[in-house]
Amino acid sequence: MTFLVFDIGHSTIKLGRFKGDKLIAFEVYNDLEECSEIIDDNGITGAAISSVEQSESEKLARFLRDTYNINPFLVTPENKYNLQIVYQTPLLLGIDRICAAEGAFYLFRKKYEKEFLDRKNYIIVVDFGTTTTLSLIKYPNIFKGCTITPGIGLMFKTIKSFQPSKVNITAENYVGYIGKNLKESVAAGIMNTHLGMIEKVVNILKKKKGAEKIFIYVTGGNSEKILKYLNFDYKFERGLVHYGIKSIFDLNTAKE
Repeated sequence: MTFLVFDIGHSTIKLGRFKGDKLIAFEVYNDLEECSEIIDDNGITGAAISSVEQSESEKLARFLRDTYNINPFLVTPENKYNLQIVYQTPLLLGIDRICAAEGAFYLFRKKYEKEFLDRKNYIIVVDFGTTTTLSLIKYPNIFKGCTITPGIGLMFKTIKSFQPSKVNITAENYVGYIGKNLKESVAAGIMNTHLGMIEKVVNILKKKKGAEKIFIYVTGGNSEKILKYLNFDYKFERGLVHYGIKSIFDLNTAKE
């Protein structure tokens, strides 16, 4: 018996299959048609959907109802959340960002609940996707805010479009904090932008906020380009958003 969780992004659909509270499969599809061909209705107990575009959630929901007689749960800004969203423009925050933070908070509580009962501990959530986002969670469950920058892939693509020679530069050209030729220099600038963003937030939390422990969760499709350069402890979970969607579903459908 499995529960389906869909994360619909700008370019792909990521499907997570849950058995109980455990993510047992993670699949990526290019579109709804491709995704629908692989769904097996045998033993499906339900579904939950999150999308950067609400219309896409509704489109998939209609498909699941018409084809499998499944009435899925839709993640929306009106849902209850495990986190308190302290953000001046919550409707512009992005459902995917909230779900990633909810996923990190869920996994953290599952493993470190007692350690977080301290005002000097923080959770950082980094999503290396189309954009690179860093979200901050503080005691007891407050989503404080985030930083947002163009993603690693987007930066490399943009740089190439502005070069007359159209030289192909990738993360593989990164050799360290400074480059000795064009490719290495561009790669250093892009990679250090992302590494430096995380390191600066960590340093501020430690030096100015008195943080004693910082728990870092990493996810996103561009993660493999940068993980080996992270010089701090972290937990990588490609299905972080899916854990968040499942956590939101559980909270909103729990019987009183």
